[in-house]
Amino acid sequence: MAEKARLTVPSRVEIGESVALEVEANSDVSLPDIKTVDYTITFSTPSGQIGSEINTAANEGETIFESTTWNVDAPIRTADISVTVNISYEDGTTSEIEDSRSVQIVESAGEETIVADEGTGNSSASSLNEFYTNRTDFFIDEIVYDPDAPETITSRENADTILFEYKNPSITVDSSARFVKHEIIGARTLRQKVGKDPLEISVDGVCYRDTARRIDGLRYAETGTIRADRFDGSSIDVQFASATTDPLEEGSAVDFTEVNEMFNFSLELTEVR
Repeated sequence: MAEKARLTVPSRVEIGESVALEVEANSDVSLPDIKTVDYTITFSTPSGQIGSEINTAANEGETIFESTTWNVDAPIRTADISVTVNISYEDGTTSEIEDSRSVQIVESAGEETIVADEGTGNSSASSLNEFYTNRTDFFIDEIVYDPDAPETITSRENADTILFEYKNPSITVDSSARFVKHEIIGARTLRQKVGKDPLEISVDGVCYRDTARRIDGLRYAETGTIRADRFDGSSIDVQFASATTDPLEEGSAVDFTEVNEMFNFSLELTEVR
């Protein structure tokens, strides 16, 4: 039974701001007796429910999009936003899936400072606040694993997705084109472009141990999609050439516990074309 729920929230909000929260949900059970699916959706924070409970229905296999508005009034620095999707089928069976994101909450700086016409960091944003709230967090999804991938990897909750607590890793893109040379007697050599090579992408960042385990499992992956504002359309389909995870053990990364053990990670990716 393929059931998915993905929560979309800004990574940074201001106290007093009204923020749109959206969930994308889908149930593709592919059973002949299941034609329609009922969804009950609840958005919440640790302090309580956000908005009203949402009830909707869709055809089996159809993706739904539902949203609510969060009026930010928390005086804390971060808030964990979660969504719970209860699914009911015509045969009487039910299930529950959840997704959550951590949101940074900041005090309003008052009147926004407008930056140069070119935008902030070459984005279309006209202010720092807009830059942070509208950017796409880095994550990997739609991971397709080899048929011989261990069940310990494929049976994980949301096994086809890897989320990152630190959402802005360093992304390096290497592009190149292919040429052939034509040696012409009595004239200069001509170079003719005959195509372009797939993009080679390197990603370096920091993650927690559970995320490091998921990165290690990419050696069994065939393809996936990485999402970030660095790419046209905010996403790119890739193959996973290599992955490295290295525990932080020096400098300021000391006195680890089982909860917050951290790792450096490096990914080498090749565009799928």
